[in-house]
This record gives sequence, structure tokens and C-alpha cells, in this order.
Amino acid sequence: MTDIARYEAQTGALQAQANAYAQHYGFLGESNGAWDAFRHAFVSAELTRMHGSAVASALGYAHEHRNFLNGQPLNEPNMDMWNNAAGRDIGERSAGPADSARRVKNALENGSLISYPEDSRRHNDASKHPPDDKDPSPCCEECGASDSFPPPPPPPQPGSWGNGGVHIP
Repeated sequence: MTDIARYEAQTGALQAQANAYAQHYGFLGESNGAWDAFRHAFVSAELTRMHGSAVASALGYAHEHRNFLNGQPLNEPNMDMWNNAAGRDIGERSAGPADSARRVKNALENGSLISYPEDSRRHNDASKHPPDDKDPSPCCEECGASDSFPPPPPPPQPGSWGNGGVHIP
């Protein structure tokens, strides 16, 4: 398996895990809303934790560039890149997936993430607005301090991005 295929498979699995956490926290699957912000930040946090900030940044920019080339509206990449940068910052401090999820949830609820494209903050100024992810306490006893919730999803098929079967060529 090539490095790109390995990263692609990991990213797909992380997106499925992000979706499970987002659903647990009550963030619905709307485009360009809390769910989307959560997903971007969580995946970037976990990629940073697993591979470092440089790899997570490169993968995030490649994903957004591909979306842009495929016709994504011009105001959406800023939101996604802001949340990716915030996720990388969270990943530098995270102890594991459940910790990342709690920190991303808190950053979202504290207004540190962008959840609508019209937000005036610019992604290239993200270092001026580090995520406020303090108090990463569990939301319920089911979450606890364990990384066992939610259970890890099955690994995605090679060649899938994990977001509804959109294939990366």
C-alpha cells in the first residue's frame, strides 16, 4: 500500500469516527454547519496526533484544493481550512481520539471553530485565534475518559475518502 493510499484509508476511517462522535454530541449532518466544522477539526487533530502537523496540513490542503477544483463554492474553503488549522492545534495537545473529540466539541461550542462560510475570520489568520478547547470533560458517563466510545468503524475500502463514497482518483 502506498503512503497516499494509507493516508486515504486512515482519513476515511477518521471521518467515519468523526461522524460517530458528532452524532453522539448532537451535531447533525448538515453541510457547512457544526457537523462539518467538527468533522474537519477532528480529522485534522487525529492526523496531527498520528503523523504530525506537517503531514496533516499537507493532507488538508490537498483535500481542499481538490474540492476547489471540483467546483466547491469559493467561500467554503476558508471555513474548512480554518477548522483544519484549529484541529491541528488541538491534535498537538490531544491524548487520543476521545480527547480530540471532546476538545473539538468544546472549541466548537466556545466559538473557536467556523461553522458557516460567511464568517469574517480568515484561515491565514488562524494563529491569531487559537482554539479555546479548555475543559475537555466528557459529556456523559458513556463517553467517560475512555477512547472506546464510539467503537472504531470498520476500515474503509482503499480508494474511498470516507465521505459518502467520494473517490479520490
